[in-house]
Amino acid sequence: MLGIAIAMTLLAIIHLAILTSLEPDIIRTQSATNSIDISGTIRAIRLVPGLFALIFFNTFNNLLRGVFMSLMDAYGLSLVSVQVWGVLWGGLSLCKAQVAFSILTSLTVLSIGITSSAVAETLTVNRGSNVAAHLR
Repeated sequence: MLGIAIAMTLLAIIHLAILTSLEPDIIRTQSATNSIDISGTIRAIRLVPGLFALIFFNTFNNLLRGVFMSLMDAYGLSLVSVQVWGVLWGGLSLCKAQVAFSILTSLTVLSIGITSSAVAETLTVNRGSNVAAHLR
């Protein structure tokens, strides 16, 4: 198993090494700055309808998942061995119906573009994925 992982990693590194850039010259600005333009970033995010809410909900979701995992890890490891715990979470991550719905959401946004109701479309598809996950 470790050999397969090392081989795939080496294959990815070799693939990245042989890729060529379509832009051979690096274009630099006149003045280099070491600061981050937060107000400009917020203005750019506000130009896309629903993007600020999407970033906020995604950040909040990741925070909740991190807290959940940190609580579950100690509890789960007190019940079973590390190997069983790893196989359990590996199997659960492969079996989620939500992965398919995330791909469906991405394909929907890709095919019709980001509309003014992109957040509503994403939440609708995610609600469908949660319903499908609980029906199993």
